[in-house]
Amino acid sequence: MDASFKLIISLLLAVLMGAVDSSTIVLLSLPTITDSLKTQLSLSICIILIYLLVIAVGTTQLGRLGDILARKNIFISGIAIFTNLSTRNKATEFTMWMNFWNC
Repeated sequence: MDASFKLIISLLLAVLMGAVDSSTIVLLSLPTITDSLKTQLSLSICIILIYLLVIAVGTTQLGRLGDILARKNIFISGIAIFTNLSTRNKATEFTMWMNFWNC
């Protein structure tokens, strides 16, 4: 494989992870969030909107950091952190350890 094909595949996977996180996973967790917090549906929707707002603001700030340092380094660091924490969450058997690894 040449370098441009690897680049396109890695960018495609990163964009796919972002789209799955912000739309599918968050919306599917809406009933669980509502039940766990014992709150109304409208408040749960506000929580999700605040989450998406924080993600949007964080994206712009990390984009600026990428402009300052180097986009490639920031991208690879983000993928490495995401993969590391996802693997740890999958490997844990207890909720307490999942909370510990996400701190």
